[in-house]
Amino acid sequence: MTDTERVRVLEQEINEALMLTECAASLKDMAALCVDGASARAQLAARDERIKALEAEIEQGGVKMTRNEILDTAKTLINNDRAATHGDAYKMHEVIAEMWSAILGVEISATQVALMMAALKLARASENPDHSDNWVDAAGYIALAGEMAGETPE
Repeated sequence: MTDTERVRVLEQEINEALMLTECAASLKDMAALCVDGASARAQLAARDERIKALEAEIEQGGVKMTRNEILDTAKTLINNDRAATHGDAYKMHEVIAEMWSAILGVEISATQVALMMAALKLARASENPDHSDNWVDAAGYIALAGEMAGETPE
């Protein structure tokens, strides 16, 4: 199976898992899932292992990706994996903005942090265009910056 085919299979599995999660929102569906909970947990665990393996390949730059694969992977990472690891993206970018502001002596916003992180990834991509992790991360940071633009801190 090619890298592109593996990414497509993974995307399909992620979509199926998201549909399962949405179905579980209703009590009726949650009860049905509980009957076969072990099977659902095993399927989700297997999917998570495949995601981790693919992420490792992406981080090593070993996967040539299409534009849709880059965007879909970025979407999955910023909405699931990175959120689980680092917490709320806006709050984390605010923390980084506060630190950078203190270091630089200039006020930096959360949106500017995301833009600068995207610029970092683009600079890396210019040196190593075959390393797909840079493209995925740049797309993710741009999406976050677009979402954060115009938001005000709580």
